[in-house]
Amino acid sequence: MGRLFLFAGCGRMVTVTNAADLRAVLDRLVVERVDSAVAAVTREVAVYCFAQWTSGKFTWSRWQPNDVWSGQSRESVNVSVGSPDRSFAPDNPGDWPLHASPYGPRDPFEARFKLEGLAPYQTVFVSDNAPHAAKVEQHTQVAHMSAEFTRSHFQPGYSWAPIVTVSASVPF
Repeated sequence: MGRLFLFAGCGRMVTVTNAADLRAVLDRLVVERVDSAVAAVTREVAVYCFAQWTSGKFTWSRWQPNDVWSGQSRESVNVSVGSPDRSFAPDNPGDWPLHASPYGPRDPFEARFKLEGLAPYQTVFVSDNAPHAAKVEQHTQVAHMSAEFTRSHFQPGYSWAPIVTVSASVPF
């Protein structure tokens, strides 16, 4: 006669009679609950970082008091899955340093849209690939600050409850 194990998972009692059954129950729990939660959390962190980065100040010159330039660097912040998106927006030729940007403000829903269907444990990249991105970062630290704001926002104690809801039962 085999051993009898009881496994309480998400409020439901499941009777398991052997190690293979226990493994199957745990595998199903991970696939149905944990994996979707990991994807949701990854998506939320990437969208927040994108929003912080694209709303930061990209200029540093006294000739650009209102963060007015071509907008190329801000428009070149990309969100991608699996590998970095190396594309960048074209520059807007005009009189330096002040000329109107053809690019409007970035919308965090752009990032959310790109992350639809994100599988759990995939790597998400948020990057700026404008030709002068390193110079912008050197002077403004906009990427560094967005990373710090993101770390601070999701620090230990942050409640994921609105994002990740776990059902009261495991469907078997």
